[in-house]
Parts: sequence; structure tokens; C-alpha cells
Amino acid sequence: MDYLGYHSFVDHEDPSLEYGCFEVFHVSGKEARQLSRETGEEWRAGYYWWPCFPGCLPDSDRNGPFRSAKAAWKDAREN
Repeated sequence: MDYLGYHSFVDHEDPSLEYGCFEVFHVSGKEARQLSRETGEEWRAGYYWWPCFPGCLPDSDRNGPFRSAKAAWKDAREN
């Protein structure tokens, strides 16, 4: 997986208020097949995001796949 960085969730009414982080990452087709075998869950190639603080395990399930990192980022910001 290619980790593309951490970003902050912000309050839509007051963008200066941050209340968490999310991570955007990419999974290749080969990685998706390997992850599907290892976890028993379906993974597909593409970009994903999940709530996660740097250096910590994810706070919930992954979201995606998306066609681009920008689409994953936008979905995270809207949700």
C-alpha cells in the first residue's frame, strides 16, 4: 500500500476547528488480491481512506475504493 498522507477533519461551519485525522492510501491489484486472501474480506484496487491518527491503527473500516486520491480525500472531507 502506498500511504499518501494524513489530513484533518474540520468543522464545516468553522473550518478552523479540527477534530480528527484521516489517511488516504492506494492499493494495487496485486495487493488487493493478497489482502483479500489474508483478511477474508473483499479488497479491490484503488484509493481508500480511513479515520486514523499518525502512528496509530485505524479508528474504523476503510472507505473506497475511489478512482483517485482526490476523490478519496473529497469523500472523507464530506463525511
